[in-house]
Amino acid sequence: ICAIAYSHLAYCEESESEVLTNVKYVSFDATGNSTGADWENAFTNIQEAIDACGDAGTLKIKSGTYIISNELTVASGGDFRFIGGYSGNGDERSGETVISADTAYTEHRIFSVTSSDVYFEALTIANGNMPSSIYTTTQADYGQGIALKSCNSVFTNCFFYRNGERNKESGNDGKYQVNGGAIGAQYGTLLIYNCRFSENAIKGDNKKI
Repeated sequence: ICAIAYSHLAYCEESESEVLTNVKYVSFDATGNSTGADWENAFTNIQEAIDACGDAGTLKIKSGTYIISNELTVASGGDFRFIGGYSGNGDERSGETVISADTAYTEHRIFSVTSSDVYFEALTIANGNMPSSIYTTTQADYGQGIALKSCNSVFTNCFFYRNGERNKESGNDGKYQVNGGAIGAQYGTLLIYNCRFSENAIKGDNKKI
């Protein structure tokens, strides 16, 4: 039996308790044992925190900038919440959590999510680019900041900045932008609350943000 959570995220009752209780902490400057159990022992790598959650969980991510070298992936059937803006002191919130690809030339998205329920709050998603290696004339893949396929997804108080911009600057004449933008969502549901979008590159008449 499915319901609508207070956060506006669609979820199934049997998985909700696991999402809320299976909490992993992420902090760029943690120096503990990387179990994700608390701020002192937080993961410094976001993908490792996702993997440690298994099929469901909540990631609380400390304010700061996280430069990633590969796109973050959520496996099929996942149920996740990604919440940024934590000070690193309990549940106190302050500052900005930025997840960005390297500003040097790079070709990878920030998130790729398939057949999952996902909730994103208080995150800046920046400098993502769809890899040219997966570009297809059938436009089967898209979304340069975040790619969502068959997902129920919610975004609250997020900021999307310069996703797809690198492809434009590299002289590709919009070839990859036709399949991109800040968010690309195929099927499922997409709800956006109080989010900002700036300088995200897109070209063509496809319905992508």
